[in-house]
Amino acid sequence: MKLRFLVGCYTSLIEESSLHILELNQTSKTLTLVNSHQVSNPSFSAFFPAKSIIYTVNENHGLNDRLTAVAFDREKLLFKTINEVDIKASDPCFISVDSKGKHVFSANYSDGTLSCVALNIDGSLGNLVQVIKHEIDPLDEAHPNTHMHAAVLSPDEQFLLVSNLGQDTITIYNYQASEEKPLTGTGHVYRFQDGTGPRHLIFDAAAKFVYVVGELDGSLHVLAWAEGTLTAVQRLMLMPPDFKDKNSAADLHFGASGDFLYVSNRGDANQIISFSIDQVTGKATVLDRTASLGEGPRNFAIDPSGKYMLVAHQYSNNIRLFEIDPLNGKLCDTGKSVQLNSPVYVSFL
Repeated sequence: MKLRFLVGCYTSLIEESSLHILELNQTSKTLTLVNSHQVSNPSFSAFFPAKSIIYTVNENHGLNDRLTAVAFDREKLLFKTINEVDIKASDPCFISVDSKGKHVFSANYSDGTLSCVALNIDGSLGNLVQVIKHEIDPLDEAHPNTHMHAAVLSPDEQFLLVSNLGQDTITIYNYQASEEKPLTGTGHVYRFQDGTGPRHLIFDAAAKFVYVVGELDGSLHVLAWAEGTLTAVQRLMLMPPDFKDKNSAADLHFGASGDFLYVSNRGDANQIISFSIDQVTGKATVLDRTASLGEGPRNFAIDPSGKYMLVAHQYSNNIRLFEIDPLNGKLCDTGKSVQLNSPVYVSFL
């Protein structure tokens, strides 16, 4: 049986193909490129399975930054661009879509904004309905910049959680899909200690806890979630105390059982850190630190069965395949990889 996965890459040439479909052969463990599509810098994507549409950011560093909707034919394995929309923002780096296909949300890094775009009935991108900016407090010398990095809906889709790496915060918004402007502030802002750099976040399956990776200090945070608010449970470092080199933590995902959590750390570490999760308290315990066997593990994905992990290395231009032990959660290198130019996003379809 073959598993299909999507890869987005940074591009250096306008005509360069950068959105790819590949297959993982579970017998031979080989990774094979199947088809490619030309999209400008699709550094993060969200797949809407009901209409088989990929929504992707175009992170063009202030030059024609936008979102693109791409139809994907699962039988013929073909791409077709549907449309694009200008989001009036700079460097969109994260995108998500609600389960009913009403809106997409993009976190925009360089200008510290959040964009909300309505979706048409056919799944194409509609109007830009909201742009929310996190302003800088001129008296806050510890936070001179605002850099949004993720926009994640709560499992019940009543709230949108937005991380701001520059402000060391997660801001929570009410989400009402039927409203003309669907996002309103709840007044709740969770603040991390200075220099954390909250990047990506994920809910556990029971929606009791939120796990957040701190990019700048190489940390993992466990936060309790209840009625639209976050409270601290645990903070722990990804690396041992004697690690004095650079951290650049990036992505995090649960294994299929929910008993294990994985976090990637770039910088000088280039590792995947494995954690066991206490299902009652939500607390994490370091199990293992595995070399990712590449440079810059910016993004990774775990297949729905929980057997395989794909790690995308931005700087060594490769995607590495690992197997996951279902009993202890540890990673085992398969020795298999595939070369692609600057892969920065990967997900199973």
